[in-house]
Amino acid sequence: MKTPVCHALLSALLFSYIAAQCQNGGYKAKGCICPRSFYGPLCEFFVDGIPTVKSVETSVRVKMQITNWNLTERVTDPQTENFKKFEENFKAEMKNVYSKVPNYTDTKILSVMTNGVTVDHDVITKIKFRGDRFLAQKYHKIFQQVKTRLENLKKQNCTSKGNTTSLCVGDSITVTPIHPPSGHDFCRSIVPVGFSDFYSSYFSSEGLNCVSPCHKKSPNYLKCRGGRCRLSRTGPQCL
Repeated sequence: MKTPVCHALLSALLFSYIAAQCQNGGYKAKGCICPRSFYGPLCEFFVDGIPTVKSVETSVRVKMQITNWNLTERVTDPQTENFKKFEENFKAEMKNVYSKVPNYTDTKILSVMTNGVTVDHDVITKIKFRGDRFLAQKYHKIFQQVKTRLENLKKQNCTSKGNTTSLCVGDSITVTPIHPPSGHDFCRSIVPVGFSDFYSSYFSSEGLNCVSPCHKKSPNYLKCRGGRCRLSRTGPQCL
């Protein structure tokens, strides 16, 4: 017959063992408290599927020289008020340039160099996930539109006429594509390391779906005759 002291000691030892074994960022409480998408006594299992991804953010990288602004070194530091004011004005002026690019959402400054006032930035767009070929075709159109809009800007010289906030550009503008990932690669990027190798993707009318072999829609579906399919770092297994 267990005494209260022995029972308490065994409970404490069991609790300490479980807490020490919590995996994947789980932490001790009464057992293991698991991060989102993990489950199991030790948080050792990952969910069978990720919520449908309806769209993906894409970008086109642009490098241009601003010829009518003189900037100090403080503008290169994103933490300063000078940078924030320049960023606000730059984004507002470039919105006039990029607003007709399909699915345009924003302009993101990557760096500002005061030597000649060169600004590296990304033109941000958002494309619906409707298949790898669809995504590639849409991105190609976006890239061509960005190039066209910048060619027009070079001909006009400045983003607007008679405006103190206008940006005038030099002849050298570099436009570089950053091709969006395939559905498979995107799924691997959002699933934690150690589990991503087992995940696959498929497209539906709603968007991109990322699933493990424990999901019925997976091309590698593991059908368990006994127990339930669970995905751990060692792979899918019937438990």
